[in-house]
Amino acid sequence: MYDSVTGSALIKQARLGQLLSQAKLASLCGLSTQTIRYIEKGMACRPSTMLKVANTLGLAPWQLGLYPADKEARS
Repeated sequence: MYDSVTGSALIKQARLGQLLSQAKLASLCGLSTQTIRYIEKGMACRPSTMLKVANTLGLAPWQLGLYPADKEARS
């Protein structure tokens, strides 16, 4: 299950670390800026939307709690 609080913090941190604005990230993901804002505030969204954002930012789905990961995958 997706943990919106942890996921939103990781997404915002990754976005800022890559010097992307919310608008630029939204454009890269094919989403609206409002959707990125909602995600960063911890609001619920579809798993497929989170996957788009995670893939764009180079985050693994398990980092956002979307899929369970075995211990080897995290190493």
